[in-house]
Amino acid sequence: MNFDPDKTVTANAISAVQNYILENNLQPGDGLPTEIEFCELFSISRGVIREALQYFRTLNIIESRPRKGMTIKNFLPNNLFGPYVPFCRHKEDQAAICEMRIVIELGMTHLLLKKITEKDISELSKTAKAMGKAELLELCQLDLQFHRQLLNIANNKFLSCLEPFIIDYFEEISNTNQQYYQNPDNYRAIEKRKHLAIIDAIKKADEPLVRKLLGNHYSI
Repeated sequence: MNFDPDKTVTANAISAVQNYILENNLQPGDGLPTEIEFCELFSISRGVIREALQYFRTLNIIESRPRKGMTIKNFLPNNLFGPYVPFCRHKEDQAAICEMRIVIELGMTHLLLKKITEKDISELSKTAKAMGKAELLELCQLDLQFHRQLLNIANNKFLSCLEPFIIDYFEEISNTNQQYYQNPDNYRAIEKRKHLAIIDAIKKADEPLVRKLLGNHYSI
């Protein structure tokens, strides 16, 4: 192991494991050496290699299973901001996350129009039409489902990592809506119409209109 004196022993071990994975072109499902084998390979103690491997376990990059030993699990996080979400409780946090969601949705419009299929449009339409008869809780779920579908249609694995943060995050804060309770029928009709208008613009491949309607949906 090439030792960098400016790093801790554990940091050097982490770099060594990372280089091992890269140099051997390991992919999800591929096996890794045992702790003892890593110790011999890098000439370090078992305590240090355990700390280094725990770093990769925390990132969900490696996992250990009975009879299989350590394997590569994934190179992308399932929920990038997951550990931090419980602490994003203040209004300024919600506003900042909402801004990020808007930037992502408007920014991925070109990708969305490029990849969308007739089946996708059919599924989006089914979701939008269901809003016309939904109670508030279901309506909130349908709205989140609609935007989740848009994100999935873009089919970008890095964007997909953000789904729990920019979509599911809003589930807990979207179940109360004063406008709904003032006039449920009118609110449902408006939500259905807004989402169907977005779909119609997508069908026409009118990128500026799609962006405008998405922006209007978020009142920007």
